[in-house]
Amino acid sequence: MDDQVETTDGQIASFCAVTGADEKTAQHFLAAAGNDVELAVSLFLDNPTRPEPTLIEPEVRAPIQPRRAVLVDEMEEYSADNYPRNPPTAFPPMEPFRDFRTEIPYLGDTATDARGLRLASLFRPPTEIMFTGTFDAARRQARQQSRYLLVTVHNPAEFPCQQMVRDVWNDTAVRDFIQEELIFVFVTVGTGEAERYSQYYPFQGWPHWALVDPRTGKRVRSGTRVLKAPEMLMELVEYVSDHPLQSKRSSPTAITELEQSGTEEETVMEEGIGKPTMEESETGAETSTHQSKQKAVQMPEEPADGKDVLTVQIRYPDGTRQRRRFHLTDTINVIFDVVRATVPGLGTFDVQAHRESLEGRKGETVEEGGLKNATLTVVMKE
Repeated sequence: MDDQVETTDGQIASFCAVTGADEKTAQHFLAAAGNDVELAVSLFLDNPTRPEPTLIEPEVRAPIQPRRAVLVDEMEEYSADNYPRNPPTAFPPMEPFRDFRTEIPYLGDTATDARGLRLASLFRPPTEIMFTGTFDAARRQARQQSRYLLVTVHNPAEFPCQQMVRDVWNDTAVRDFIQEELIFVFVTVGTGEAERYSQYYPFQGWPHWALVDPRTGKRVRSGTRVLKAPEMLMELVEYVSDHPLQSKRSSPTAITELEQSGTEEETVMEEGIGKPTMEESETGAETSTHQSKQKAVQMPEEPADGKDVLTVQIRYPDGTRQRRRFHLTDTINVIFDVVRATVPGLGTFDVQAHRESLEGRKGETVEEGGLKNATLTVVMKE
């Protein structure tokens, strides 16, 4: 027992944070699991009612006294009950290739299993938004879709990594933004992909996350501290908004054609000055009325930052983005007014949040609409 690895305070703290057990129990289970936090947690969840494991070696018993017995040929007189059984142990035999995480969805309905299932669901990686494939495949897809790669290296033995899974990667707003704007690569320490990533992109400290430009392979943003979900969301939104991978503006050919078309229209208008027909007069009146309506839409005043204010990001059809603050009591209709004032003559449009139309909810407040830190998309109607 002299070569036993000493349990660190960090491992004890991680075990206690996940299981809610005291330090004494944490020390016992960590020692029994060879200081593997994930294995110790799994053992605890599988054996919550069993006695605490003991690492004290049993005292050496006195030698068994010799006994005399008569050998018989009839083996039928002996049954399995006559053979001595192994003494009960604190834990079932270890299975080195057993994956406890894959067994979590198949737990029973007992109170003990339900408790373990609840704990496991809190720290379950967000598989719904994770890219399934190699880092190279993720980079190819990100390049094709003009999205940044968001990479995180997960170390189950480090509680800060577990915190990021629980509080950030499983946050609804963060998940929605990642699913819409990024390619999410979630690799676990000990796998080949994690080792390859660490070789190309060395880092120190846990947790680790990074934004990678798929065109150049350059790591453009990274972090090694635990962030809250709103902080991470704003970090991602700001960088992606300020450094778009692809401009969605019209091509040079299209711009040239538009400029030429506009020049021709101006020439025709100049030639026709002073010679209006009846149709031109009616059209001019309609245009004047339409322009007067557009001018009537004034930019709503933007409030200063405060407790009763929230921030949203508005993405326009040409790819430009706008960050805007609103009072919690502002109606969703104010957002439509901001869009009209920002892009005069935009035409008929809709504003969507999480791919759901806000057209029929203009009377709701932005707080009732759950638009805090939301990304809104302006969609043109045909």
